[in-house]
Amino acid sequence: MRRPPLLATLFVAAAVATMIGLGVWQLQRRTEKTQLLARLERDRGAPLVDLTARALPPDIGYRRARLQLRCSEQLYDARAGRNAAGQSGWVWRGPCRTESGEDVTVVAGWTRESSKTGDWALPRDFVATGQLAPPDAGTRARFFLDKPPPGLLAAAPPGPDSLPNNHLLYAIQWFFFAGAAAVIYLLALRRRHR
Repeated sequence: MRRPPLLATLFVAAAVATMIGLGVWQLQRRTEKTQLLARLERDRGAPLVDLTARALPPDIGYRRARLQLRCSEQLYDARAGRNAAGQSGWVWRGPCRTESGEDVTVVAGWTRESSKTGDWALPRDFVATGQLAPPDAGTRARFFLDKPPPGLLAAAPPGPDSLPNNHLLYAIQWFFFAGAAAVIYLLALRRRHR
């Protein structure tokens, strides 16, 4: 009986061990994500926090807050999004700064059209209530206004339900890949020995 090839066996063993490790890591991430989602859901139901003269919390979560804002009146962009009623359209965002000097992206509101229509603009300095949200693509926290300026409708703020928790499926996938690689290698060895 011939011995199995050393390099191929080491390579397959390392690959299988790596895939099992990735599956275990996904199970750990699932536990972490479940705890995070529970905390975010709890934070979303917490009372409004007044941050007009305070720094944003380091772990922003999804908190209702009151902020003192200073905004640029000209720098807006539109991104695909939904309004509070769930209709698709365009969400208007602009850069602002809090009283404590932190940059935030203020989500002003929603329109059906992607071109800036109407005469709406955020005031230069104002106090607003809304929902804080972690950054989506970039380094700024997001702040969804409760009351958008005239000409816009309220944009749908994100919540914990918008964060996927599919780590269990990823773990199963990695374990399946590890098992498949091991079975295929064993079948190849069996055929080689015949």
